[in-house]
Amino acid sequence: MVLLIAISGVGGWVYGFWTALSILAGALASLLNLKVLDRLAGRLLAPEGKPSALRFLALNGGRMVLMLGGLFAMIQIPFLSVPGAVLGLSIPILSAMLEAFYKS
Repeated sequence: MVLLIAISGVGGWVYGFWTALSILAGALASLLNLKVLDRLAGRLLAPEGKPSALRFLALNGGRMVLMLGGLFAMIQIPFLSVPGAVLGLSIPILSAMLEAFYKS
């Protein structure tokens, strides 16, 4: 969260409010994606039973549709910044890399 706030603040200060909003939107989409993947992996690895193939495809397909819809909205809405959104999407990966470097 600290990294998200720092990058959004710098993006907003250097490039403007809409870039900061794009970074936040990308980061929120990425965090939602990771939450759904975590829940899906937990259900697949649960010892009490696996979800049906149709449910698995529906959850995974829904996640893809949401991500593609978000990307389409960022491209079609002229005031949102696509590079800012891509930076926002990479914040969880960047934070995991920084944590790995810190702990090693």
